[in-house]
Formats: sequence, structure tokens, C-alpha cells
Amino acid sequence: MFFLYRRVYSFNWGNRGNWGNRGNLKTAFQFKVLRFQEEMSTPTEEQIRRVKTNLTNMIAFNEQLQTEGNVEILNAFALLSIPDNKDLGLQIGLNLLCGSISAISGLAGPVGSIGGHFLDGVVGHYADQTPPSLAGSFASLLSRFQATSEQLQLSLEEFYQDPSANWNTVYSGYVNTPFVSYTASGSLSELSTIDFPSQEEPEFTELLKAAQFSLDQCAWAQLLTNFVITKYYPTTMYKCSSYSEQQMENNAASFYGVHPSYYNTWTYVNHIHKGKDKSYYDYNQNNIGDGPSAFSDGHLSDQACHYMFIDSYDNVIVNPKGLFERAFVFTQMTGIQHKTKTYPHTTAKHYVKQPEQPTIKLSNVKNSPSVNPPGYSIWVGGTSRGDLANGAVKLTKTDTDVSLVITPKVLVGGRLLTWYYSYGWYSGQAIEGPFANDQVVEIPSVVGAPETSAPGHGKTEPRRAVLFDYGSYGSSCSCNPWIEN
Repeated sequence: MFFLYRRVYSFNWGNRGNWGNRGNLKTAFQFKVLRFQEEMSTPTEEQIRRVKTNLTNMIAFNEQLQTEGNVEILNAFALLSIPDNKDLGLQIGLNLLCGSISAISGLAGPVGSIGGHFLDGVVGHYADQTPPSLAGSFASLLSRFQATSEQLQLSLEEFYQDPSANWNTVYSGYVNTPFVSYTASGSLSELSTIDFPSQEEPEFTELLKAAQFSLDQCAWAQLLTNFVITKYYPTTMYKCSSYSEQQMENNAASFYGVHPSYYNTWTYVNHIHKGKDKSYYDYNQNNIGDGPSAFSDGHLSDQACHYMFIDSYDNVIVNPKGLFERAFVFTQMTGIQHKTKTYPHTTAKHYVKQPEQPTIKLSNVKNSPSVNPPGYSIWVGGTSRGDLANGAVKLTKTDTDVSLVITPKVLVGGRLLTWYYSYGWYSGQAIEGPFANDQVVEIPSVVGAPETSAPGHGKTEPRRAVLFDYGSYGSSCSCNPWIEN
């Protein structure tokens, strides 16, 4: 007897991560899967042969996924500096394996859909009928994952011995990923309608890479629950008369270059005071890590953040191989505790990281055309002219208020190196530290600049390759809860 039936799965999508092309799909929709199923009291020899071949290939797939998955889990613990010394429970192990396999359900057409739902159904089924191999406690998350993968291996091998014994049994279980949760199910009879790729076929590698990446996402999402997201108060207020929306975005991208564990947001506030437009952006800082203490903001390590985040500011891609978009981690990822930290106005200058990495204001007034004709543009900071990747900034002849964040990378021997332009770029006088937050620093006057009658004859310096232009942070991070009258 042959018939066509429709199975409907409902997905509630947020950031899709590795599901298809990366992006955000904010609306809920139904993903409809049409399957042909040949349901017979006794499967044919050809059907049994086909299912056995698929099971053989799935066994190889699971073995390889376990090998690659071990590496991903160990790497996550290492980058997050967390010891893997306890069992997180049966469901977490199932989530990791189901979450990784779920990635193939959206690939390779019916092969990925039917194969992925069957494997997820078998693994998810362990939550209701737990095998003895998974019922006990384990020493670590890694050992829990390995045991779950090995149990799937045993189940697939048992199916291989006699597919007809469980031909029409539907295996069903719950799949939970950082992005979506749903119920997956499948049967051996459905496997007789597809050809799961063997190790020699390129589709096998495609499916394996997708599952490996999804496992990495699932492991990180689970381990991030050990940390806290802190929102700092009071907020900083940026006057719209001085900062545009684009400048706010540039400020955020620049700030993340120095403090990658942060996510900054702002809200436009329309404010009229004594007939004058005093509108401003209400600016919040959010930090993921251990939480602030008296001497630190407890930020997540730079290495972990560089590995995890895809972007700096929204849609500004800095790591195409990253796991999550920054906004998703801070606003949508479940399981992470959220707290607030308020600093008194009198100590607002110590907000977040200012004692460690202050922001200074640079003025080029001494090299303006009227003070030091014909005037000189200046690069400040880094190891070479234009070293944006290490936080350098450029001042034109007339700039008098350019912010620069003092970091170890922007300094050389505790000093800020400078370069000035006079028909070519020349090394200028270094600016000695130390530097304090909100300090106004005037660039030294250029003295004895080479006299060159025409452009192109001055000494030039090779430009250092810049991997990412962080720009310059546009305002002090000091808390300023008051609007200037």
C-alpha cells in the first residue's frame, strides 16, 4: 500500500546561526516536509539493503562527528577558562548531540531532512526511555557527550542487525538548539526512500561540517550560562548636536575593538530645554563575563570573544567563522543571567574600565594653519602611521577634540608616537605618558619640517596593513547623567 502524507513542523526562529544562510529571521513560520512512505507489512529485500547501507553511512558519520565534537568541546572549555569537571546531566548531553545533528536537516534536500530527523528522533527518544549506558553520572561534559554518541552508535548497529524488527517504529524526541526548539521524529521505513552519503562523497563532508559547527554553537551556548551579562548605570548621554547616528555606530565598533566583551546600545531622547534642542542619545554599556568587582569589570577573555562573535557593531562582520552575532548573545540567548551595576555619580569616572584604559582628548591647535603655518595633519598612536588596528587616530590641521582610548597596543614604551605630513609623512615628537581619563593632550608643535617645493618629494613611510579599521572612539565613557544647560 502506497500513500502520501504530510508532516508539519513548527519552528520559532531567532538568529538562524548555521541553518541555511546566516542571518536573522524574526517571524515564526511553518516548515512543511512532504514525504513518500511505503508502508508494508514486510519490507522488500531491496528496501532492507538500502536501509542497511544508510545505517552504515550514518554510523561512519556519527563516529566522525564524535571525533570532531571532542575537539570543539575541549576548545570551548579552554577559551572560556572553565574546568570540565562535572556532569551537566542527561538532557544536556542529548541537547549537544541532537543540536549538532539538527544542522543537517536543512541541507541536501530529503536526504538531510529525513536522515537528520531520524537520528534526532533516536537520540531524543533516550530522554523518555533512557538506556543504562546514560543513566549514571559522568566525570565531565566531554565524557557525557562521548557516552551519548556511543549509545547512538549501539542503536544504529542494532537497527542494522534486523531493520524489519523495528521497520515502522517512529522514534521521536525533543531537539533544543540556541536558536530553535522542536520535536523531530523518523522511522527506518523512511530511510528506505533516501541514500545517505558515504564518506567518499562530498555531501558527507558538507553534512559533517554543518553538524560540527552546530555542535560548537550548542557547546558555547551551554557554557555561557556560567557567566553573567551586566548592564551599567548611570547611562552616558551623547548630545545629538555633537554626535550623529553614524558616529554612534562608529563609536560602538571602535569600542568593541578595545573591549570585545561589550555590547553597547543607545536610545534617542527628544528633549527641548528653554526653547533649545537638547536632544541626546541615552547610551548603555553591557558586558559579559564573571561580573564586576572592586578592581575589574570581570570581562570575558579577548580570545573567547574574538572566537565567538561574528560582528562588532550590527552587521559589521569581523569574523565570518564566528559562532554568534553580538546582539543575539546579549539579547536573545537563553540561560545567561542578567544583572545591573550602578555607580554613584561621584565615582562615575571609574565607570567600567576607565582606570585601566582611559580616554584622552587630543588637540592639534599648535599645528593649525594660523598657529604653525601652513598647518600639519597628525597621526597619533600605534607602531606605524595609520595603525588603526591598534587604535591610532588621525587629526586634521584644525582638529581640537579627537578621542583616543589608551590601550597597551596604542602605546609604544608608554608613549604615543606621532607622524606629521609635509609633502610626505615624517616621524614627529612622541607624547609621554602616563595619561588620565578625560585629559586634554595637545600635540607638540612641528618644528623643522622639511621644506619641499612640490608634493611627492618628501620622505614617505610604508603603510602598515590594516586588517580592520576600528576608527576612533568618539566620546569619553564617563557616566554623565546630566544634560548640560
